[in-house]
Amino acid sequence: MSARVLSGKELAASIRTEAAERAAALAADGRPPKLAVVVATADESSAWYVRSIARAAEKAGIACDIVDLGAEAAPGLIRDRLTALSADDAVHGIILQTPLPQGAKLEDLAGAIAFEKDVDGANPLSLGRLAAGLRHNFDFEGRWR
Repeated sequence: MSARVLSGKELAASIRTEAAERAAALAADGRPPKLAVVVATADESSAWYVRSIARAAEKAGIACDIVDLGAEAAPGLIRDRLTALSADDAVHGIILQTPLPQGAKLEDLAGAIAFEKDVDGANPLSLGRLAAGLRHNFDFEGRWR
């Protein structure tokens, strides 16, 4: 067996191209894709990362709503916002940015993210599917494909 060199740049470019094509198809169908990034921190490195997510989404033709709840957001507020975004048909993907405020734990909040909208795989169901080697088989509308 011969060695094969893997190029991260080529893979990333391929993923970006596919994402942009899928986003354009959804937009043409009247269903423009939207990502929601829920932020409850004042951490500057986290803010930089969220800005980079928004730029990448924009380049792919995906709307990105940054939902800033403030660095002192209570866990209940974060959970309520995640639940509302999960139920919002206009939102296709959700990220809960970390770090979280004092008293808020990712493991306690991740279940409020609908697993079919869970971009980071934080929901326990998403993690279980990943551990079992099961692929994410939902489209942007949460339908099995």
